[in-house]
Amino acid sequence: MDQFLILLSSYSYLLSIPLLILSLVLAFKLVSAILRVISLLICLFMIAISWMFFVEPNIINIKEINIPMGINTKLVFVSDLHFSKLKNTNFATQVANKINTLDNVDMVLWGGDWAENLTNQELESPIRQIGTIKFPQYTVLGNHDFQYKKSSKPKTIQEPTEFSLQLIKSLESNGIKVIDNESISMPDIELIGISSQATTYSTIPTSTDNKNRVYLTHEADTIGKLPKNNNQITLAGHSHCGQIKIPVLSQIAYNNYGNHKSKYFEGLYDVKDQGKLFLSCGLGETILPLRLLNPPTIYKINFN
Repeated sequence: MDQFLILLSSYSYLLSIPLLILSLVLAFKLVSAILRVISLLICLFMIAISWMFFVEPNIINIKEINIPMGINTKLVFVSDLHFSKLKNTNFATQVANKINTLDNVDMVLWGGDWAENLTNQELESPIRQIGTIKFPQYTVLGNHDFQYKKSSKPKTIQEPTEFSLQLIKSLESNGIKVIDNESISMPDIELIGISSQATTYSTIPTSTDNKNRVYLTHEADTIGKLPKNNNQITLAGHSHCGQIKIPVLSQIAYNNYGNHKSKYFEGLYDVKDQGKLFLSCGLGETILPLRLLNPPTIYKINFN
């Protein structure tokens, strides 16, 4: 069944060709103006869906961001891979190759949500490709990485699920250090990982270091739970910046509606008493495998 779905998704564009031809014929041959308009709308809709499904989700952008922090650290930040039947080993290889083209990088940080609908065994191959990245790598887990629907443990249990434990094992065996609820002291910064707020497993490590703090987490709203300190930055994902990004409307919808509504949507924020927040648009998709005006993005962040 899975192979059939992959095959169908790979060649489903062929099903649209007869309709596209028919629509073009109707658009230019029919006498009725209403039918011509309907035909043109069908054409435009089919083109838009084809772009959102086949093209834009596979365009991987690299954006370079300069953030004043008074330190000399350069990192790559990526979130929300959501490995699935449609995005797996081949996509992971493209991501790894893109990151390996970069120079002057101290580390790669991942903001969680590695999993979408693959089993632990199916995740091993794409994670192995990510493990070929030549820089030190650190990650936290996102809400999808716990897969509570497949777990015998409810969210109220303050410990990882069977799925997340196996995922952690796979990540770390490929050189990707999981720092959920851990703190690591580095030459210029203290790197602090916080697991997804979707689980009560999440805690915030106590910091005793006077260095600039870089918090790595999944949800942007975690910033409201951090100790007050203007000398820190929080890196988060989760929002996908709306995934289908219709100017103004997508941000309003994300800010006010749905299960994950938040006042943070995309990019860099200055948060009173909590330092800076940077929110990634991610690489993968969830719910609908579509992107519009919002291609998958890898961020190279230069602190200066």
